[in-house]
Amino acid sequence: MARTTGIAINPDQVQDLQDFCRSVIAGYGGASGLASHNFSGAIDGDNATFVLDAQPAGAAALWVFWNGMKQPIGSFSLSGASVTLDPAPKPGDTLEFYF
Repeated sequence: MARTTGIAINPDQVQDLQDFCRSVIAGYGGASGLASHNFSGAIDGDNATFVLDAQPAGAAALWVFWNGMKQPIGSFSLSGASVTLDPAPKPGDTLEFYF
């Protein structure tokens, strides 16, 4: 019997999962003070550094979501209010920052 290593999902299911994750985050934020923050910086495939509208208390306090997926600590660097991602996000990618 053949085994598969993944599951097949359609784009609607991906959007539903992303919406669910955002609702969980919103609920968590209401209880703990976690909030979405605005940022500046072009998502153009070249720019990798984004400046947040406030300074997080450290990388462990910052939640970075790239295309709806939470990025692990170590996949980005933080200096003051500047976050650097590697590689640079491409046009059409979405970024969200919470702390």
